[in-house]
Amino acid sequence: MNRPSFLIYGSFYDPIKHLPDLELGRLFRSIFEYQLKEIEPDSSDPIYMAFCFFKNQFVLDQQKYVQKCSKNSENARKRWEATACDRIQMDAKHADKEKEKEKEKEKDLLIYRHFDHLSISIEQVNKLLENYSKEQIDSTLDRIQNYSQNKKYKSLYLTAQN
Repeated sequence: MNRPSFLIYGSFYDPIKHLPDLELGRLFRSIFEYQLKEIEPDSSDPIYMAFCFFKNQFVLDQQKYVQKCSKNSENARKRWEATACDRIQMDAKHADKEKEKEKEKEKDLLIYRHFDHLSISIEQVNKLLENYSKEQIDSTLDRIQNYSQNKKYKSLYLTAQN
């Protein structure tokens, strides 16, 4: 396996906790032998079924480890091959403005209602829906919007909540 360590998950304790100490010790030894030398216990051995649960998880962990190493290697290769010009934006003056516009577009997609200087997000409306009906929320938002002194309000969500 060529890895300096391996994981034994705590959730595996329940299936093996009733094994006698002797078999538990043999299972533990066979786990190490599999990890260090790739030697499996005989299929007729009473600990073999328990060992298979561990082996299956070791195989899954190894696949995940190989994928992660491959991804890291590819990312390192991309960074190595990139030139300084590839990493510099051509139009740096406007880059921040474009990012701000994108963020505002994202915010607009998440806004349930907006007027004057106040807005309420869909997430905040969902919180209000836990205690109020949609009709009650819309009616309250209409009243806030039509209230002449709503300029004093800082948060549409907090105002609607009260």
